[in-house]
Amino acid sequence: MWNEVTTIPSNLGIEIKLRPGGSLALRRNVSVGKEKLSGSILQNLYILYATNVNGGLIVRCHAAKRIKERFDVIWNYFDHSAAVTDQKVRILATQYCIDVDGEGFVNEMRYLPFVHSSNFGKEKLLPLDLLNKFYDFKLQERFPNACICLRILLTIPATLASADLLASLN
Repeated sequence: MWNEVTTIPSNLGIEIKLRPGGSLALRRNVSVGKEKLSGSILQNLYILYATNVNGGLIVRCHAAKRIKERFDVIWNYFDHSAAVTDQKVRILATQYCIDVDGEGFVNEMRYLPFVHSSNFGKEKLLPLDLLNKFYDFKLQERFPNACICLRILLTIPATLASADLLASLN
């Protein structure tokens, strides 16, 4: 999609720039009234297309950021204090209360940094790598709630993430 957003303008004579906030700055010359329109119909259609694509990308990026912030306590536990970890774990356990035992999850996450250091070293692991390590080291029974949350995270489709974000904004 991004290739289309950046390649098509050069063929249509449209100057395109990405603003710091992530929105597109599209420059075209259009006059109203007796003045002649210098932008073609194709340019106007492209402007509409690029604006919609950009809007969709921004929504997906915001949704991905929100999901990362919700779940990052599971694999970024070295970056959080015990109090912050407990708070984030309780929030996550509340959101997924049908699947996750809240108190059990809090206890798992208090113990996980020690298990991680002694079995996996100090290297941070990505969510999929951490889940695989749980199974490689047969720790899935010791950390059932963390495994459940990692599987939830790894199976959330991008469209659901976008819908989740849009629902929360309304």
